[in-house]
Amino acid sequence: MELQPVDGGRVTLNYSITHPAQGAEIQITPREEWVHDFSVSAQTIAFTVDSNADAEPGSEPRQTFFTVSYPEAYDKAVIVRQSAPEEAAALTFELTVHRVTPSQAEVSCIPSDPAATYVLGVMLRSEYEEYASDQALIESDIERFLRPGWTGEPGNIADHLTSGSQIEITEYLYYAERDYYLYAYGLDADGTVTTPLITKELFTTPAKPSIEAGEPEIYPVEGGTFEVTFRIDNPIDGATAEVQPPYNAEWLHSLEISDGKVIFTLDPNTAAEPGDAPRVSYFTISYPEAYNKAVTIRQAAPAL
Repeated sequence: MELQPVDGGRVTLNYSITHPAQGAEIQITPREEWVHDFSVSAQTIAFTVDSNADAEPGSEPRQTFFTVSYPEAYDKAVIVRQSAPEEAAALTFELTVHRVTPSQAEVSCIPSDPAATYVLGVMLRSEYEEYASDQALIESDIERFLRPGWTGEPGNIADHLTSGSQIEITEYLYYAERDYYLYAYGLDADGTVTTPLITKELFTTPAKPSIEAGEPEIYPVEGGTFEVTFRIDNPIDGATAEVQPPYNAEWLHSLEISDGKVIFTLDPNTAAEPGDAPRVSYFTISYPEAYNKAVTIRQAAPAL
């Protein structure tokens, strides 16, 4: 007889009797209460198997038997075996680091159980390795979660937990050119840890971008359209440079960026006093996560 499912249900067995006696009937003698409600027809024996949902998940199947008796025949024992609930699969995490800049990381986490609650965080590798074990880090996290806030009210673990089929977040980071861990572990609101180990993914923040620009000359009094070359060291994928015009210097205008050059126009400076010092202004080149670069522009006055 096949193994019965954990949910139980109605079971039907076929049987036959060799050399049946006239007027004789089959008798059923059960052994356990979880196999009951027997009915016998000319060719089948039917009975009910109760649910075994309360058994320890992952335990061995439970087993009993019932006896089929018939006059003048040897008794027949029918063994009934029923599964226990399956042991819950261990909670796992698929961690992905999608994009990293010197100051942030776009990451995602897919848990194996969308209903599970868990902690998702980012930590410097050097700080992570200061903990003696995964358990020590988890205990430190829980202690931090429960620490009273500035109002004096105790902390709440649930405020620090995440759940759902897929979580995508942007983590803001303090240090460029450093190793970080994206990490996750299962945790319930009551502080029960539901994963034996921490899942982690190593990533490294790149160097900060910097802007290098050429040293402009003193531009002629007649004005015109000019260009200043620049370059971005340690560029970020998808980032672009921008140029901001000067304040209170309408004579420097029509700025645009093209292929590593800032193109701009200077109006004539012929109205200046002959022999005056060059007039001065500047424009600013900006780029994500880089310090702005001010480029000084000097235009000559008329000669004496």
